[in-house]
Amino acid sequence: MPTVFDTMFAKSAFSGLLLLHGEPLLYMPCDGRPRPITAIIDRDPPTILDGSGNAVTPSAVIQVYDSRTTGISRKELDIGSDQVRFPLRVGDTAYKSFSLMVLQASSGGVTVLMVR
Repeated sequence: MPTVFDTMFAKSAFSGLLLLHGEPLLYMPCDGRPRPITAIIDRDPPTILDGSGNAVTPSAVIQVYDSRTTGISRKELDIGSDQVRFPLRVGDTAYKSFSLMVLQASSGGVTVLMVR
């Protein structure tokens, strides 16, 4: 159950962060039509440990609304099949495709995804 802070953050603060730092990307679900969304993209994420203790360095980490219309809903996400497309470097025109993995699922309406 989301806290009052989670609810307020999802309604106002995250939308402000998207306005200031958001970038367009293309979400390509395996069972539907691609759609453009806005995400905060961290292109220099730290190395993390997976469930087995192995070091994993993602290509990027993205933060999106947990929404079927304005972001990526956790309920629709198909790990390993769904992809996102965006330039790996700011200013590049060449878009690359990446698979997704949930890093942090928030009850506050924002989901953090590892991009590989």
